[in-house]
Amino acid sequence: MREERQMPQRQFAAALEIDTATYCKIEKGERRVKAEQVVVIANLLKTDKDELLALWLADQVAAVVVRNAKANELPALLAKAKQSSFLSYRVNKEQFNDFETLNENEQRTLLLQLVDANMLYVNYSDLENKDYDISEEDKKLNKQFYGK
Repeated sequence: MREERQMPQRQFAAALEIDTATYCKIEKGERRVKAEQVVVIANLLKTDKDELLALWLADQVAAVVVRNAKANELPALLAKAKQSSFLSYRVNKEQFNDFETLNENEQRTLLLQLVDANMLYVNYSDLENKDYDISEEDKKLNKQFYGK
C-alpha cells in the first residue's frame, strides 16, 4: 500500500519514530510492528485502523500458535498452512520440500514467515498476478464479493 501511494520508507520511519533500517525490517517481516504503530500506519495510509489492527492481531495469534507448538507438530502446521492460508509470496516455496531437514528453530521461522498476516492482503488489481499464487477458488470468491 505504501509503494502504491509512492510514499517513501523514511516518511513511515519518521512517523513511527524509528530509523529507516528498522522500518525496512518491518516491511520484510524480519521485525514485528507494535499495535500503536499499526494505528500510525493506518493514519498515514488513510485506511481503516480497525481492519489493520485485526490483521495485526491475527498475525500475533499465528505467531503464538507457531511458537507454542511442540516440535513434532510443526510439519502438521505447515501442511495446514499450505491448505488453508494465503501464503506470503516472500517465502521461497522450495523450502517446503526441505522442511523436515530444517532444525526446529528454522521450521518455526519458516512457518512464521508463511502465515505472516501482513501478507494476507492483495490488491484486487493484483488478483491475477502469478507471483501471488492465488487459487481459482479465492479469485472467484473475491470477484463475487466485489461484484465483478
